[in-house]
Amino acid sequence: MTACTGSFIPKSRVLSKSTRKHLRHLLAFLLFAALMALSGCTLPFLAELASDDTSGSNSGRSGLEPLMIPVSSERFTVAWDPSDSAVDEYRLYYRPHGGSDWHQLSTVGAGPDQGGSVSFDIDQDVLDAGPGEYEFAVSSVHNGEESPLHTSLSEDAEPDRGWYVRWEPA
Repeated sequence: MTACTGSFIPKSRVLSKSTRKHLRHLLAFLLFAALMALSGCTLPFLAELASDDTSGSNSGRSGLEPLMIPVSSERFTVAWDPSDSAVDEYRLYYRPHGGSDWHQLSTVGAGPDQGGSVSFDIDQDVLDAGPGEYEFAVSSVHNGEESPLHTSLSEDAEPDRGWYVRWEPA
């Protein structure tokens, strides 16, 4: 008779912190895509998004240009997964696509919404620069300390080629 002394998960079966982070970003992108689709926005075909190239440049990391997401509605939502760390608030930033200066768009409460993500609705009252092509970034703030920006073109953005929004309300 063999005695069972307990079970464990072999180290080879545990996801690394980096893999878990990439999965969170993928889920955030999928949530963003779902919100965009539900708001009547069309998304380009997403079959060519996978790539192993993570060279880190801001454009064409995977040999492709960043994914342009067309938005034709008057309002759209940017969403992301909440941080695993303690957060008092998030700061949402934007800049014209290809620009260099980030502009703070809003401060967003730290609590996730009912879908488990943090989100912010954008319309012309909020983004007074009006229609155009924009990149977005978010930072977390805890005890007055702001994290580095995580941008839509960051090395670990999903898709790995990055993305930006072309906003042309109907």
